[in-house]
Amino acid sequence: STFVLIDPNQSNLDYAKFYTEPKIIKVPYALSRNKGPRILYLSNTDSGSSLYPPVNREWEQDRADNSYHFPMRLLEIETITLTQVFDQLDLSHLDCIKLDTQGSELEILLGLDEGYWKNLLFIEAEVNLQTPAIHQGAASLPEMMSELEMRGFSLANIRTSRKDPTTTSGISIP
Repeated sequence: STFVLIDPNQSNLDYAKFYTEPKIIKVPYALSRNKGPRILYLSNTDSGSSLYPPVNREWEQDRADNSYHFPMRLLEIETITLTQVFDQLDLSHLDCIKLDTQGSELEILLGLDEGYWKNLLFIEAEVNLQTPAIHQGAASLPEMMSELEMRGFSLANIRTSRKDPTTTSGISIP
């Protein structure tokens, strides 16, 4: 197996140095549907950063502990597509994808050429259920499901919270 870890912040990939198996490839790039420059809305904690601007988050700025998102900076970065990553790595086969990119998951998936879709077995993606979305332009669950169902995928599980109860095997209960 080969795991490809992608994050525009190289230091976020450092945890992988502790793994000897499987083969791990670290790619310090940002992903989008189309290669090119984009604005990264860089939150105070980069796990909250997104290519999409936050929507109506002013209420957070007044909270006593708003350090997760604020202060937020705008940073121009170069992006590439998933297809470009896998082509550059000469990986012809793709089994699964896991995405947690704060709203741009569907956009990133749409940057995948048809040749990679044909062998793809499953996708795990974070999709926000809030209305309005937390990030402007973020795909809703129905939009994500519609796109994936057109490609032959079906919904297997929804976990509505990181604190959902789990089975004894650790699988979250939908």
